[in-house]
Amino acid sequence: MNNMNGSNLGEIITELMETRGFSLEKLTESTNINKRYISALLANDFKALPAAPYVRGYLFKIAEILEADPNELQNAYAQLELKTSGKNDRLPGNKFVVVKSKKGILAILAGLVVLTSFIIHWSIASRTPEITVNIPESVEDQDYLTVKDMAFIIEGQADKKDSVFINNEPIPVDYKGFFSKEVSLNDGINTFEIKVQRFLGKETDITRKIFYTAPVAAEPAIEKSGSEKSSTDTGTKDKKEGQTETGSKNDTASSDPSIEQ
Repeated sequence: MNNMNGSNLGEIITELMETRGFSLEKLTESTNINKRYISALLANDFKALPAAPYVRGYLFKIAEILEADPNELQNAYAQLELKTSGKNDRLPGNKFVVVKSKKGILAILAGLVVLTSFIIHWSIASRTPEITVNIPESVEDQDYLTVKDMAFIIEGQADKKDSVFINNEPIPVDYKGFFSKEVSLNDGINTFEIKVQRFLGKETDITRKIFYTAPVAAEPAIEKSGSEKSSTDTGTKDKKEGQTETGSKNDTASSDPSIEQ
């Protein structure tokens, strides 16, 4: 377009718009360039324009929409003493990119929190569970506890989230981790297998023994038969009568002077 030679940038764009039938609003809508920047180009108000890299981008877009040679617009722009980009010029940030970046950072932080929580819970869950009971493992070199009562209460403590079993019977654990179970002992050695199990499968097993001796019942008194009792009573009676008769004779002899001593 040779008729554009010698014209300033605003005049060239205005002529192109008239040739293509574009109004300011239509060019703004088609190029998606801010209306005030296109108005500044048409008015050669270069102080109202952003840094040079943006203006060059606008000119390429305008040339594309108006089907013009982009080099002609660029050359017209280069011949003018305009604001150029220097080492301190910065492209304005894209607000959508910033929002997206913030959301991405928040998502990453949330992921890290979840991962950290998972690692902590996994570390706790993967540990071997611990358990304490009121039955010692050994007493005075004996591997059992000796008791006198047949009823005994097994008590202990574990983690409140763990499961406790005594001889494979599940035992309730309270919110502090305490548990108890009353058992009835048999005469002799009583063996109890106490197990604590974590939900991921880790478990601890301990074995405790209790020795109990049942008290010996007293033997009942044997009642004598009737014949034995009668015989015993008769003998006792005869013995008493003999002692009485002998005493009487002695008394008579001592009182009768005619009887020689």
